[in-house]
Amino acid sequence: MIKRLPMALVACSLVLGACAESQKPPTTAPMPPQTATQPALKTVDGGFQDGSDGPVPTADDLPGYPLDQVLPSLARQLFAYSKDAFSYDGCATTLNDCLKQPQHKRHALRMMGLATRLASAGATNPEINTSLNKYYTSFAASERVPLSTDDGMCQGPKDAKVTIVEFSDFECPFCRMARPILESLVTPNGMVRLCFKPFPLKMHPHSELAAEAAFFAKAQGKFWPMHDEMFDNQQALEVADLQRYASDAELDPNRLAQAIQANAFQALIEASKEEGKRAKVHGTPSIFINGRDYELPLDVEDLTQSIDDELEWQTNGGKWAAQ
Repeated sequence: MIKRLPMALVACSLVLGACAESQKPPTTAPMPPQTATQPALKTVDGGFQDGSDGPVPTADDLPGYPLDQVLPSLARQLFAYSKDAFSYDGCATTLNDCLKQPQHKRHALRMMGLATRLASAGATNPEINTSLNKYYTSFAASERVPLSTDDGMCQGPKDAKVTIVEFSDFECPFCRMARPILESLVTPNGMVRLCFKPFPLKMHPHSELAAEAAFFAKAQGKFWPMHDEMFDNQQALEVADLQRYASDAELDPNRLAQAIQANAFQALIEASKEEGKRAKVHGTPSIFINGRDYELPLDVEDLTQSIDDELEWQTNGGKWAAQ
């Protein structure tokens, strides 16, 4: 398990938006062994109560759940959710009863944690169910997509068990907000590798220029310094600005301008974008964890839990551990 950053359940998740429109030779990101299909979550009758007129649950109703960290209204909502939904690990009873069974309690608490953070951000119980259905179904082999990675655009150990691929746009403000969140998950000897894939959007007039500059820098082993300069200066991405950042990164600014003028890396940019489109990327940032489309809120706690879930799924050969 990777180390978690302390964060109270009552705190609202940092839910980022997305920029969208109505990305050495590449190697394939590691794909874990898969032997089982993850079914959709069951519900009692297909509907959900909102719990607004119900009693505040007690420790006996939700054993192990930190009721002291949530408001009474939120506790009512989540108790109602737990009585309508089943746990993702195959527990035969509803989520609230799974909390009372030692072999299922850990998974039930983890699912309640995800539900709590979604509810804290304003999600209704049907919306929580939709989000968690997508999340747990995404672990199936059939839901994953193979994605190429480039060592020059990756951080973290090459042999990491979890590879996060981010399709990103240098002019997208939400991509800039995502940077410290994603990079906080990567440690030198940890379990996570983070790989960047350019996905410039037409709505951003300078994103293609920035992507050209990124590939120019990558070709000379200076991708990350250039990456940081461009994100730190999102409002200044004209060619003259990019030349200045190249000079700061000890790159030849004139060669950069020539490469941009010649569209020297256009083929690589188009290949990255086409790969994103095949993976059904429509906006940025778009995150994939070992090829699994990540659609939960882009915050440290949810990402950390998703990485832990991924490690458990791998370790147990494509299923959840019974404990």
